[in-house]
Amino acid sequence: MRRQQNKNTFNNRKTNMTPPESRDSTPARTEKLNAEDKEEMDLKNYLMKMIETIKEERRKSLNEIEEKKAFIQQLMKAEAKIHSQALSPTPGIQFQKERGRQKVNNNATKNKMKKKKEEEEEEEKEEEEEEERKKKKKKKKKKKKKKKKKKKKKKKFSYPDDLIAMVLSKMPQTITVTSLNSVFIIIYSSQSFHGSRHPF
Repeated sequence: MRRQQNKNTFNNRKTNMTPPESRDSTPARTEKLNAEDKEEMDLKNYLMKMIETIKEERRKSLNEIEEKKAFIQQLMKAEAKIHSQALSPTPGIQFQKERGRQKVNNNATKNKMKKKKEEEEEEEKEEEEEEERKKKKKKKKKKKKKKKKKKKKKKKFSYPDDLIAMVLSKMPQTITVTSLNSVFIIIYSSQSFHGSRHPF
């Protein structure tokens, strides 16, 4: 009996021959899967939109920065031009400055020419003074030479009285002597030199 009952129970069990995919594809499970897929897709779409918006905002900000940079550069150039125009003198002032520079240059050249002339004049004066000194020295030398010659001449014809007295004392003849302008006339008593002049 037991064997029959076991057989019956065994026969009563039906084997599940359906595949696993068909098992999971129940209507409740398919709805859950569809809901999850929709949420994932929604999240993906939202994230993609966020990324795109961030990229666009970044592009816009970069463009704005570039525009601001260009604007700032233009302002800087304009300010530099204004500053250079303010510093650069007007044509009248520039002409006056150039004229003043020319005057200064002319004055400097004139001063240089004057200094050169003065130096040349001083050199000429010094040369003239040196020539005059040389002439004076030559004249002095000539005068000294003349004086020396005169002294020599006087010494030739000037005889001191002591020397004459010594000569007369040694001579045996009787002699009379007279002096005229340092020239001595000696008169001998002998017949040969009577009345003759003889310089001593």
